[in-house]
Amino acid sequence: MVVGKKKWYRKEKQNEQIKESMKKINDLVLEYREECKGKKRYNFLEKVVNTLGEELAHKYIRKIKNIYL
Repeated sequence: MVVGKKKWYRKEKQNEQIKESMKKINDLVLEYREECKGKKRYNFLEKVVNTLGEELAHKYIRKIKNIYL
């Protein structure tokens, strides 16, 4: 049990939290990139597909298959 103002105790806890978050940094960066990619504005073809619908636009627009990012 810790007695007193616990300044050092809080500092230790904060350092542990920082270490844990540094272990997860790669996952967080990838998640952030996916989020930003999801926010990206539509380009022209995506707008056409969005307005016409999948079934109508399928005749006019080729779809790219097997994209690895």
